[in-house]
Amino acid sequence: MSAEAATSPDEVKSGSNIVHLETFREIPEPDCPLGPVGAKIYNEHCRSLIRAGRLTIRTKEYVELLALSKEDIVDARKDGKRAPRQAVEGVRAALMKLEKEDADSPIQTGAGADNPFQRFGFAKRARHRNHS
Repeated sequence: MSAEAATSPDEVKSGSNIVHLETFREIPEPDCPLGPVGAKIYNEHCRSLIRAGRLTIRTKEYVELLALSKEDIVDARKDGKRAPRQAVEGVRAALMKLEKEDADSPIQTGAGADNPFQRFGFAKRARHRNHS
């Protein structure tokens, strides 16, 4: 699958500059080899992120971490061992980072948002106070 990218309104603020991240339209190849369990998890999460318009380079890395960690847990359970703490922490960290990125919700632009000062802004308050 190709990693065709399109620009999106998803942006990251770095200092005073705004850097626009690109979103993927198709599921990109993972950077590390995944087994069947990890590949399934990777593809499912990437598909849901593409539908939400949130699959960026950053979220792709979090999904890879999630897939690798879950694969380690499944492999350990198949061998009759407990899940390694590092893998459990990896799953938790990846899910927290995806949640922090708000990966489950679609991108919302500021075009439709109301300006809180549009009707009751500082200038209007001062004008209202002076002329009423």
